[in-house]
Amino acid sequence: MGILFGLAAAPQTLYFTSIFPTEIRWSAVAFGWNINASIGPLTTMAVILFLNSSPSNPMMLAIYGSVMMIVGALLVILGSLIRTKEY
Repeated sequence: MGILFGLAAAPQTLYFTSIFPTEIRWSAVAFGWNINASIGPLTTMAVILFLNSSPSNPMMLAIYGSVMMIVGALLVILGSLIRTKEY
């Protein structure tokens, strides 16, 4: 997993630094990374809460996990569409 994370994180860091002007570059990149670090683990907790509140069914894990991934993908799409200022 560490190797896969490194393969994804290196290009992302280069891309993120290239889309912001130098005056706000590191603040903007750090803001995005820290929001992800604070919200990302909540999806695991949400799936565990859903599983504890539902009957024991192996398919429910796949369904709840899929729903959480779809919500995450929609948030990524929404975030990519939001542009407050053209640089």
